[in-house]
Amino acid sequence: SLNYLLRALKLHEELGNKGGLIFTNRSIGKVYLKQYDLDKALNYYNIAINFAEELSIQISKASIYHDIADINMIISNYDEAIKNYMLAYNAYEELNDKHQMSGIWYRIGNIYNLKGAYQKAINVLKKGLQLNKEYHNENGDESKCVLFLSISIHLNYSYKKIHKDYDIINFQKLIKEFEDSLYYIDNFYIYKCLDDSLYLKNSYNQVIEKAKK
Repeated sequence: SLNYLLRALKLHEELGNKGGLIFTNRSIGKVYLKQYDLDKALNYYNIAINFAEELSIQISKASIYHDIADINMIISNYDEAIKNYMLAYNAYEELNDKHQMSGIWYRIGNIYNLKGAYQKAINVLKKGLQLNKEYHNENGDESKCVLFLSISIHLNYSYKKIHKDYDIINFQKLIKEFEDSLYYIDNFYIYKCLDDSLYLKNSYNQVIEKAKK
């Protein structure tokens, strides 16, 4: 609970336990984030990141900068989000965590798509896709994960928006391959990549099916 965390925070402050201050401030930030009190969440995350930077703990730096970027994404402060995603990326790179690095490029690519900077989105999403492939190859896993699908969807969306290198047949094959994973994906971008009329048709069919129940 929040009260427990605040008591723990006071104890870590009295003991001068900076490692504990990183964990506790971040945990309090998470509580406020769940309550959608974003200002307080950012405040505690910023305190946590200061200690993480002081102690140069890469895993803490990566996760907290990621948290800060996510909040800025929520409030559409895209430039600040990109800045913090890149700080998280640098820390993940120090840890050689290619899965998380891939996810960072996915998020930045999503921002560029939202801003209408489709060529920039393509550039970073291709980096994310490559890192995702490297991650699975290095871990002896040739299968593709949901993140791979998410990056691929946004990349194809970017291609379609600038009418470049977009192949709807290959995209349909990709969607078929991941048919069981589509529950975890934002279907809006799938339909935008396929066809707007298909999006309307599927939405209509879903309404009809629910009405029959």
